[in-house]
Amino acid sequence: KLPEPEGEEPKQFTLPEKNDTMKRVYAYLMQKRYIGRDILSFFAKRGTLYESKEHHNAVFVGVDKNGEPKHIHKKGTYSGGENFRINEEGSDPCYGFGYAGTGNCLYVFEAPIDFLSFLTLYPKNWQKNSYIVLNGVA
Repeated sequence: KLPEPEGEEPKQFTLPEKNDTMKRVYAYLMQKRYIGRDILSFFAKRGTLYESKEHHNAVFVGVDKNGEPKHIHKKGTYSGGENFRINEEGSDPCYGFGYAGTGNCLYVFEAPIDFLSFLTLYPKNWQKNSYIVLNGVA
């Protein structure tokens, strides 16, 4: 974990509340970003991709080796205005959204949508490999 700047209290890490559905996230990621439904469903079932209740953002969850959430990246799903994306305060940048496979290949991506796009384009045996998202320069 990276040290906190001097004189500042560490921010409390909390998960955004989940929406009852993922309609806006699925619509945005499938219709605007052309991500495959099966790829989205895989991460939704794992709980590492969901829709936030308050603003209907796509929430990408980075977890540790025990599956405990450690990092949150939010991406706006509204396509009519400015682009919104943010790493949640209190997140540990050492744990980006991704997937740990059993093979010896690691793919590195700048953003969650880059990662999901890659899996959509190259779905064959993707679960053998490992993938990590850096969320910019984190």
